[in-house]
Amino acid sequence: MMLKTDYQRSGAGKLLKYIRRDREQDASRTKVPLRDRIGRELDEKHIEQFIEKSEKFGFQRHLIVSPDPEAKITPEEISSHTRDFMREEFGDQPTTDYVYATHTDTEIPHAHIAATGHEPELTMDVEDVNRLRDSAKDIFKEPERLKERAADKHAEQAVESAHDDAGQTQSQKDKLVEATQIESGPERDFDVGGY
Repeated sequence: MMLKTDYQRSGAGKLLKYIRRDREQDASRTKVPLRDRIGRELDEKHIEQFIEKSEKFGFQRHLIVSPDPEAKITPEEISSHTRDFMREEFGDQPTTDYVYATHTDTEIPHAHIAATGHEPELTMDVEDVNRLRDSAKDIFKEPERLKERAADKHAEQAVESAHDDAGQTQSQKDKLVEATQIESGPERDFDVGGY
């Protein structure tokens, strides 16, 4: 899990413009949808209201949550888990509000979050960031997904290996056994339990 964060003492207008940008769609000016705490896509009116709120507080925090690509977490899951993560970590903060966008314009789907509120609610030190990263791993179920993916890969490799073995002729298998015996050297009594 990669979790990065930074902050600025200003309104969130430039940050939202950045978050809405999709590198693949830059030429066509297509924007990534911004979503609120329940996952609803925001229209321009609500985006402007969020910007005004951030200007009132004069503080914004930007978070990027990017699960390990090996976990194969879908963009829909990233969206849902991002909301769960923010609810868990900032839901009790009386003034904190946030919007987010799920990006699929890189090899690794990820979420950008813009949060605003009273500065003390969003101030973090290194320990806070590490705790947030651990929380995100748990909420995104990343360790479990990585174990599942590793088990799937192992099973795929076993099937491929069995398929490769099945394709060998008896003559090829005999040669493999013979080569193994030559590499291990002559059999001696103590190799089979004697003296």
